[in-house]
Amino acid sequence: MKIADVIKICKATKRVEIYNKNAETKKFADGTEEIRYSGTQWIGNGAAFYCMSGTPRIETEDEFFGSMI
Repeated sequence: MKIADVIKICKATKRVEIYNKNAETKKFADGTEEIRYSGTQWIGNGAAFYCMSGTPRIETEDEFFGSMI
């Protein structure tokens, strides 16, 4: 499925869920942390999820919905 189709589905339901496989958290001495993902990303609307393999990684819902403008 094309990312444009996933955007349309999520826009219609006004909901997006982002699932990242293989997350690794790195904690720094100053108390901050960084999360890195190495696996496949899945995006859905709560009813269905779509594989986003081969597309740029989306980190937040705001970033996803911002791409629809």
